[in-house]
Amino acid sequence: MTPSPHLFAWFCVLFAGCGPSIRVLTSSATEAPLWSTLKPNELVYVDVTQAIDPDDNPCADVAFGPFDVRRTGFDVRNRDPHQLVLVHSGDVERFPFNVVSCEYVPGEPTMSVLRVRGFYVVVEFSIPTALEHHLRPIEVDIGKATRIVRDSGGDG
Repeated sequence: MTPSPHLFAWFCVLFAGCGPSIRVLTSSATEAPLWSTLKPNELVYVDVTQAIDPDDNPCADVAFGPFDVRRTGFDVRNRDPHQLVLVHSGDVERFPFNVVSCEYVPGEPTMSVLRVRGFYVVVEFSIPTALEHHLRPIEVDIGKATRIVRDSGGDG
């Protein structure tokens, strides 16, 4: 009797730590965010720091630190008006690596940046003048998540 490929897949995911790959997407405040590289149904680890336009500053109305974007999502002000990005961080207890925050720039106390971190699946929608990408939280094995964060140079 030949073993089922589904049985092997479940064994692999549960015990061997393999499974779908997670692409790492990182950028600093001085680089253009890589939002345009998102693909539908892709699993990503995001650690993106984005410079904030002083005329459209989401940090102006809130204290520095994380936003609560578990359900409503956070509309990332993308430089490309034809690609919208909405981030849902999920509950902290289930998705401890996921956060959207306003942060100070080291050495530049009057400047702030937007930082998006975490593990997400990309869901794409077509709207009349653009593509809209939703980053929805995914659960990742804590060991695998820790390795990805460490290897990406992020601080989780």
